[in-house]
Amino acid sequence: MTYILIAPAAAQRQAFALWCLAQDPPIPTATAFGSNVPTGLFGSVPDEILDGALIDGHVFRPVVEGFEPDGLGYREAPAAVVVPVDDGAKPEPVPTPAPARRRKTRTQTEVTE
Repeated sequence: MTYILIAPAAAQRQAFALWCLAQDPPIPTATAFGSNVPTGLFGSVPDEILDGALIDGHVFRPVVEGFEPDGLGYREAPAAVVVPVDDGAKPEPVPTPAPARRRKTRTQTEVTE
């Protein structure tokens, strides 16, 4: 039998433990923070419990309508292309810092950067 290691997010640990104990036979813990769930039972784990969990080393995020994955989580799906309009305003100039000066030592001459 093959297993999937599930380590739930901290907020979901209690709910995940209760779900594991409700299975027949109960699913024991495999690590300090997770359990080996049989692959046949993986589909029956509620998404609310899996939100933010590490599943075989990968972070689980539920599918959300109107959002698409971007590698770091989810970002809002683009509804339309937005084209910036040039209103003729000029950007404000950025002030340049004064050059740094070094103190003179016996072996150095004064250097400005």
